[in-house]
Amino acid sequence: MDIRVLPVEIPAEDGAVLRGQQWGNGPDWIILLHEPGAERDLDGWRPLLPAIVTPERTVLTVDLRGHGASDGAWDDTLCGADIAVLLAFARTNGAAWVALAGAGDSATQILEFSSTTPIDASILLSPVFRGGQADALRGRGEAKLFAVGSRSEQLSEEIRKARNRSIGWAMLVSMPTDAQGVDLLTGPYSSQLVERIVSFLAEQRMLARHALPGRRASAS
Repeated sequence: MDIRVLPVEIPAEDGAVLRGQQWGNGPDWIILLHEPGAERDLDGWRPLLPAIVTPERTVLTVDLRGHGASDGAWDDTLCGADIAVLLAFARTNGAAWVALAGAGDSATQILEFSSTTPIDASILLSPVFRGGQADALRGRGEAKLFAVGSRSEQLSEEIRKARNRSIGWAMLVSMPTDAQGVDLLTGPYSSQLVERIVSFLAEQRMLARHALPGRRASAS
């Protein structure tokens, strides 16, 4: 399968340019946001790309502001506005269905964003909750796939709570590892998570086409 990858530059509201890569040109969009941190960038998603890049999809990987090739400095208070800009970019370029994927703080920001803005699905690798966020960030009914390395007992419990209180269909993939975020996509348990993500995306797109009601699930 030969699918073109193109560089993209997307201006944020404050003029900073978010840079990334666009794989394919289909109507189903998946936007991937890595977690913030030193030496983190869009390449963290590379282990997942061969499994999710298909002719009917567009996959957009983006460096967060202050990371990789993107402008500015990381500021979590601007992340929601940046997500809105990326979603608008997808819609403007023909997106009929959009899933957002994030890791760490980016996953938390996606949950916060989706509490006020409709999206179709979200993939949330090790979201970090603070000050009751696990109770408050419930979404608007979009399907969610949570994933966590279960050896972090506190984080695992917080994510399980968020899954249980989520509005709409929600799945939890829990793996016996210390890894978190995009690091869950490498190592001995990575194939399990990749398979779950592929199935989740395919099922949710099918349900959207047929407008079937959602359901709740758990996987360990």
